[in-house]
Amino acid sequence: MKPIRLPVRTKSYPAQRADFYVDRTGATYQVQIGNLSGSGAWGLYLFRTPKNGKPEQLFFVPNANGGLQIINRELWLSYCDENWLQWGVEVPGYIDPDDKPSSNVININVSELDVYKQQVALAQNTANQALSVSNATKTQVSTMAADIASLKKQVATLTAQVNNLQSQILNKQQIEDIVWSKIWDVNYLIRMGFLQGKSTIREVQDYLNDLAVYIRNVIK
Repeated sequence: MKPIRLPVRTKSYPAQRADFYVDRTGATYQVQIGNLSGSGAWGLYLFRTPKNGKPEQLFFVPNANGGLQIINRELWLSYCDENWLQWGVEVPGYIDPDDKPSSNVININVSELDVYKQQVALAQNTANQALSVSNATKTQVSTMAADIASLKKQVATLTAQVNNLQSQILNKQQIEDIVWSKIWDVNYLIRMGFLQGKSTIREVQDYLNDLAVYIRNVIK
């Protein structure tokens, strides 16, 4: 069997297993251990790559090691931190391939919303960590200021995406309004069938046939 190249192409610590999962939407969840090919802090990184999309960072835990596992159709990230303490956290956005949602569109929109919320939290947390550093040189301060500005812009972009996705999800009242409007459409089609004595719509014609049989039985 020929191996496949995973979406995130940076180097990962070879002593750690190369965990990855693909969910119902085709998104790949992939763990990387290290410092991303020589740049950035050393630790555990978790990426989500949408189908035909670009990798998105969901988690970073400094000086940690861990992996992915499925628990009751939920994707969990388990890891040991720099103090050797064990932790577990559910990964947002994952939809198990065996799930049978009532609406694929709503299901996928909700999962994307969870991913964007996690990215906002990650970006904000990184910005807060940068602000908490006290003994920084002037160069470090300048670099951190640029990073914070970039992170704030990322937060604003992701928040806009969250609001956009949230607006696409129908609430209970909107769904009931759509169903109620369709009931009147169906009622109109049945009435037209009564007036014409027949209908080109199979379901309406079946209803007329059943009604005619019922009337004949009553007359007998």
